[in-house]
Amino acid sequence: MPKAERGFTLNPDKSLTLNFDPSVRAQKLDSGVYIPLDGYGQGIDGTVDNWTIVPLRNQNGEVMTNTDGRTLIGVNLDHVVCIYSLCRRKVDNRTSVNAYHCTQETKTVQDVMNEFNCAMDAGPIGQGLPATSYKMTPGDLFQFHENPKPWIATNPTLGTSWACAMDDMNRYEDQVTQALFYVEEVEYNDPDRALYMTKLSLKCIWKETDDNKFSSYTVGQTYTAVKSI
Repeated sequence: MPKAERGFTLNPDKSLTLNFDPSVRAQKLDSGVYIPLDGYGQGIDGTVDNWTIVPLRNQNGEVMTNTDGRTLIGVNLDHVVCIYSLCRRKVDNRTSVNAYHCTQETKTVQDVMNEFNCAMDAGPIGQGLPATSYKMTPGDLFQFHENPKPWIATNPTLGTSWACAMDDMNRYEDQVTQALFYVEEVEYNDPDRALYMTKLSLKCIWKETDDNKFSSYTVGQTYTAVKSI
């Protein structure tokens, strides 16, 4: 399939549809895309189609496995656009999951960066813990919804955990998208922390009609924040 015809495309009636490799056992139905589960998701191996899902490799290019010898898998960011989500409201307490609290003020781009960086800002990351929820990259999408889903990464085996709570940056079925942005630029320039976000540029491409919540954002405008290290 030519590159231009892969992924999102249009039907003759101009409705949005998907093209994917014939080897992918997906069915396009009126209600959405259906993937039969039989034969899929065998333990942590899952299904590697080498297009959207690929084996994770270490810095030497070697396929990574877990302690049972099963292949670790990840999303191929060259072919998959990720959409990251945050509660639109500014955080004023993140000392624990139960204490996590937001004001009614809408986050700025700097506040978005602070959420991605908060575990690293709270102190050294403990052994066996991730540095943040996700790594945002240029070309991704970002959206605001109303209510946070705080979490703290823990490693029970090592007895380590983050020193603060972070919005998990996922979107759930009961959460309505309120504003959508295109990620124009992201930089990670801290030499000691590879996932520490130091610059973020978001272009507003849509927002809900309630302008009271998003009066600081204009559709078509790009907003940039830079963090000193």
